Amino acid sequence: AKLLQKDEGFLRDASCKALARMPEMNPTSLVQMVWAFATIAPSNVTSHFYPRVAETMMETGLADYTSAHLAMVAWSFASVLYRPLPLLAALGKEMPNRADRVNAQDITMVAWAYATLLAPERRSVFAFLGEAATRAVHRFNAQDLSNTVWAFATAGESAPKLF
Repeated sequence: AKLLQKDEGFLRDASCKALARMPEMNPTSLVQMVWAFATIAPSNVTSHFYPRVAETMMETGLADYTSAHLAMVAWSFASVLYRPLPLLAALGKEMPNRADRVNAQDITMVAWAYATLLAPERRSVFAFLGEAATRAVHRFNAQDLSNTVWAFATAGESAPKLF
């Protein structure tokens, strides 16, 4: 479905309701909400909704978030150019802890997000992503490969075993 017209008042009300319910949300629900607001991109998402999401994730920790969750959050923030530096640093440190569960889409999304946002700790994140991509490259589709190459080039990072 495509939103043909944004009603900023409605979206503000929806984000306020989501914020009020955030303590009840499990990681999957929270990440789905983050993704939904990224795809709609209301004008106040980076000043109103996302700061509270980032704060909540930092407060509760990232242990219950899967690699797919972390990749989707990174992608969502990057898609609206929101840079929660402490959360991005924490996310970058957590991704290697999920190395056995990271897939091609996770790698691509995190690489794209960190390149787009020029995120902190990106050198260590790209080192991990390069190693993970080398192990998973046989599962990459053309878009995954293209986006990953773009991200490494944009970030000025190399992955000699991969490219």
